[in-house]
Amino acid sequence: LWSINNWGEDLIITQKDGATYEWNLSGGMTNNRCTAVANAPSNSTLSMVSTETRHVVCLGTETEIGNTASQDKMFIRWSDQESTTTWTPTATNTAGSHRLTDGNQIQTAVRSRGAVMVWTDSALYSMQFIGAPFTFGFKQIGSNCGAVGIHSAVDVSGTSFWMSDESFFMFDGSVKKIPCSVQDHVFDNINQNAKQDVFCAANADFNEVMWFYPSSGSDQIDKVVIFNYAENLWYVGTLARSSWADSGVYPVPYAAEFDSTDTTASISTINGLK
Repeated sequence: LWSINNWGEDLIITQKDGATYEWNLSGGMTNNRCTAVANAPSNSTLSMVSTETRHVVCLGTETEIGNTASQDKMFIRWSDQESTTTWTPTATNTAGSHRLTDGNQIQTAVRSRGAVMVWTDSALYSMQFIGAPFTFGFKQIGSNCGAVGIHSAVDVSGTSFWMSDESFFMFDGSVKKIPCSVQDHVFDNINQNAKQDVFCAANADFNEVMWFYPSSGSDQIDKVVIFNYAENLWYVGTLARSSWADSGVYPVPYAAEFDSTDTTASISTINGLK
């Protein structure tokens, strides 16, 4: 499980409960590997780039940078503005940290309108830039509404949607449980041990939010439940998508599928488009 964020034309990449890396476009598209971000925490649940303020944010991270044993699943740390390598707070930079209180671990975060939405396993917080001396302010805006995994939430034009342990929620100024006609169909047949693999995606052209999930008989994603938020309709299906990029840069969405029957011994190098 990975979190991937744009840093201008480069990428900030964090392995779940692992290190944070940067892929730099200036190295070209061939034989150009990402490298660990200097001075950054070495263990984090996920990372996020605060787009408007240009801070790299590590969530569920270390209280003592570089000490993996100090990882606190409720602890948030961010870099200095416009820097990926300055993480130690001083009187002359905007690096800092904060610990959330409601829950056992941070599950995910998405950028929304004017704030970063942060979910623990039991609550929803907003993380908003407030300037010196604290840089970011945190406000709990929901309880008993946690998310199930690092890809279980999505934001559509300022409205957030996510899957919780037994239901679906949205936030459009207030937290709302979404009435779901297929709730039992989904949660009675989901692999409880693989909920962290749930992948949420938006298909804005059709006013849809989708959750791809592993059914009780599968260790990998094989099912989908879809909510049409314009018509308040739910539908289900069989579809194995483990990543999704909505239309925007490209005229149609792009997605990837995990193939459990693939017997390929090695994977060829993929250099991307030039």
